[in-house]
Amino acid sequence: MGLSETILAAMIGAAATIMTAIFQLVMAFRNRARTESRPKRGSAVRSLVSVFAIILASAVAGFGYSELRAQSAREDTRGLREELKQQMQALNSYAEQLRMLPRDMEGMITLATARSPLLPGNSESYAHVGQCRGQPPAFGNSPVACAERDAQRLALCAVIPAEAAVEEVQLYARAFDSQVPWEQSRVAFEQDAGGLKFTDAPFEVARDERSKAVCANLAHWNGERSHAVRMVVLWTPRLNPTAHAQ
Repeated sequence: MGLSETILAAMIGAAATIMTAIFQLVMAFRNRARTESRPKRGSAVRSLVSVFAIILASAVAGFGYSELRAQSAREDTRGLREELKQQMQALNSYAEQLRMLPRDMEGMITLATARSPLLPGNSESYAHVGQCRGQPPAFGNSPVACAERDAQRLALCAVIPAEAAVEEVQLYARAFDSQVPWEQSRVAFEQDAGGLKFTDAPFEVARDERSKAVCANLAHWNGERSHAVRMVVLWTPRLNPTAHAQ
């Protein structure tokens, strides 16, 4: 039968203690035999009792230490088993919900948590908009600075699943070299953010059978600095009721 490392170490320690005690006892007997012609019986008994006490203490200490290590190992193993069991249950639950989805929608659902894989998702888009270039000078005059009518115009788009329903579109804008957190740089449609604004309203553009784009028009006329813009689209999965009926 194999022994664990902790029990083996305890046995080695106990054996070393016993050998040391026996060696010291033999040396004591020899020294006493030289000095006394008839050693006392009581001294020999006390020495033997001391040796057995040392042996017993070593055995108890080694056994206690090995049991402590074994208990710790059992607790770690029990905790790992519980964690693996929970993960397997979560994966089985997710697989069961995927089997209930229509085939053309599998792979489009954002897995937010293992226990609830049909939570809302989000898609993001970023862009760097350069400075607006003013109109060239005419007849030696100074260049004409950018105005809103001269703004650069583009669309910022984020891709989401084709069957998803848009819950909210969040817009952000800040100077390109700014260290202000995005959470403090949120803007609204038609809000002037220092020579930049999102115009009109968000709109959707079909891409293919599995995805679509949610876009927002952007105008930028700041001629002194560039901007970083961001759009976050919050969406929820929308199952096709006709697919379930089939």
